[in-house]
Amino acid sequence: KQWYQRRVRGILLGHMSQDSSFANLRKATLEAAAKQIQEARTRRARCLNEAKFEAKTEVELFAKQKELEYQAYEKMVNNQEKNSTGDSEMNLTKEMTFITDSYRQNKEVALQFMMSAVLDIKPIIHSNYKMAM
Repeated sequence: KQWYQRRVRGILLGHMSQDSSFANLRKATLEAAAKQIQEARTRRARCLNEAKFEAKTEVELFAKQKELEYQAYEKMVNNQEKNSTGDSEMNLTKEMTFITDSYRQNKEVALQFMMSAVLDIKPIIHSNYKMAM
């Protein structure tokens, strides 16, 4: 009977030591997993920051390029506008000169035509008028 009790006690102690070694193994495994998770989070954060910096740099480069294109286009439009303004003023001057000359040349003829229309009265009956009989 004592032999049996010692044997059971030895087995129980062995299981207890196995349980503690399993607990230690589990604890070590959980710590290793937590460390790997932390490293993965750190790597992920670093990658996100790098991607954010690259995207910001790319956006700034694109904005600079578009700004230069816009300035070149604006310069081209301003040059065309100056040329158009000069052409418009030149055309306006030509037209005003033509109108002034035409007015001077035809002023007497127009006045004579108006005077004859007002002073030379030719009474006629309108075609829509019906005489009452």
